[in-house]
Amino acid sequence: AVNGDDNNNGTTEQTPFKTLKKAIETAADGSTIILLSNIPNTDFTKNPNYDWDRMGPRFEISKPLTIESSDADNPVTVESAFVITGNGDYIFNNLNFKVAYPKGAIDYWDSNGNANITITGCNFETPTNNPSSTGHGVKAVEISTKGKVIVDDCSFENKRSDYDTYHIEALYIENASELKVTGTTFDGFPHIVRANVPDFEFSDNIIKNAPAQKGNNGLWVMWLANGELPSFTEAKVNASGNQVDNGSGYDYA
Repeated sequence: AVNGDDNNNGTTEQTPFKTLKKAIETAADGSTIILLSNIPNTDFTKNPNYDWDRMGPRFEISKPLTIESSDADNPVTVESAFVITGNGDYIFNNLNFKVAYPKGAIDYWDSNGNANITITGCNFETPTNNPSSTGHGVKAVEISTKGKVIVDDCSFENKRSDYDTYHIEALYIENASELKVTGTTFDGFPHIVRANVPDFEFSDNIIKNAPAQKGNNGLWVMWLANGELPSFTEAKVNASGNQVDNGSGYDYA
């Protein structure tokens, strides 16, 4: 919290920590961290092993945690990425992400890991200054896990227009045992969901202003290209109730 102090005990609204870094370090496995104010991109410790001009600010989370806004109607803004490095359950509720980090505002990449990641009521904005990481392009969320991934009641807004230079994707999900994307709005993303998963639900979502990218006649959902699933014909897919507005001529099927 802005008026907090890292010498506090951080256990009540009246005695909060000042920095999220301190809260993450102090919290026990399975704890809930409640954010009372915005988290600027200066509230983190730099790792000398990273190229910060390219990779951007990030918090590393190695233990299962829930991180949420104190007021669901007025979510706090987070300007640093959450990079998950452990296993277990990770939950993110009612947060506004404005993150210039090419691998996403929420990043977990361990094909042998077993993190279950739930994202609800969160808003993601891909800003115009979001850098591209070589070989990665730009993502809002990037996850590789053997666990489950749930995205519900969220919104994703892309403000970049250099579609022919970088892959710009809202969700890039690999290896998850189950992926569920429901009740979520995607605005301005040429690639909505790029996923390699055996069990995929994509329902009751809204797709707006989706441009074509790199010669694909329309948006990608689960690596869809012109209505085909070239790599995922055996995948279990439940797609219903979705709405596409002002797209580039591609009718989601």
